[in-house]
Amino acid sequence: FSDTTTRYTNAFPDSTFSSGTNRAGSQRSSGIPLVVGVGYYFPVSEKWVLGIGADFSFLPQTTNAFSASNPAFINAVPANGQQIKTSNRFTLFLSPGYALTQQDLLYGKIGYSNQQIQFSRPPQDSTTGYSLDSRQGGYVLGLGYRKILDDGLYFYAEVNYLKYSNQSMSGSTTTNTGDDIVVTRIEQNPASSAFTGLIGLGYRF
Repeated sequence: FSDTTTRYTNAFPDSTFSSGTNRAGSQRSSGIPLVVGVGYYFPVSEKWVLGIGADFSFLPQTTNAFSASNPAFINAVPANGQQIKTSNRFTLFLSPGYALTQQDLLYGKIGYSNQQIQFSRPPQDSTTGYSLDSRQGGYVLGLGYRKILDDGLYFYAEVNYLKYSNQSMSGSTTTNTGDDIVVTRIEQNPASSAFTGLIGLGYRF
């Protein structure tokens, strides 16, 4: 995840909390995506095929908790415990393939991908937490290998690169200063990218 920057603006400009930006740098997550897909290949020539397909990732990916700070924000105390989670990722793609043998296929993937992204932070002392979420659109590029085993069953292995555009999200927090209640508007505009390596089994009808 890049651009993990929090912009905030107070609802009361004359308060001691000024507008500013919290920065935390890039963040990473890893895990098992558990992908299920479906597709169909059309023959183009003796060796070449063109496929269409779709897949869906069932398991979410979450970063470790991280901190961000700005001297003007929350009395100069870093905002701790922030996390970014992606989930419900799906892709729609075209897949050109080349038959190495009758059992072996080398193929590529290019298409559209979309995922849900959530940016959250727990309460910080006298300031409430927040959870912002939206969906990000982007593209997928991949390369894979498929081998027919027996009775329609096949083994496959592939690698994919996914890139998602910046997506604006906004919310608010409330801080009790002791003298008054300060409402702060939170804005996030993260971009994200991912590398996935998939190994699995499929069935050809």
